[in-house]
Amino acid sequence: MSRRLVCAIRKTGLGSLFALVLAALVLVPVRSLAETGEEDPQILEPAVLTLANRQIFTMRSAGVAASPEIRARTVHENLISLVQRGGPLEVTTRALPEGIAVVVDHTLVFRVLKEDANPELGEHSRRCANGATRGAC
Repeated sequence: MSRRLVCAIRKTGLGSLFALVLAALVLVPVRSLAETGEEDPQILEPAVLTLANRQIFTMRSAGVAASPEIRARTVHENLISLVQRGGPLEVTTRALPEGIAVVVDHTLVFRVLKEDANPELGEHSRRCANGATRGAC
């Protein structure tokens, strides 16, 4: 300890120091025992992927460190690029471990993740991917 700190402690007294430490401990947020378990998953705002004013698909989960909004914006930009490039615009799907891939002209455009489906509405990732190919999920 520095000499100044020792002098300050002697001048203010141990009682004041004890009160300061106690106040600091009380003011520091302490997690409750209920919170020590697994943390709640982050609730994300769904984002709707649209193209030519048509709702294609609602993204509800984060992809690889990207929110649904960022995913939808990126996919929208990629779709516009594909349309401008031209071609038959043949849309197919392919199963992946994490969900379903939507492919346009042999190019992966986006993934329908298992977490994107809303089970309360009876949705399933395969059903959403099929709906997305028709612009209906």
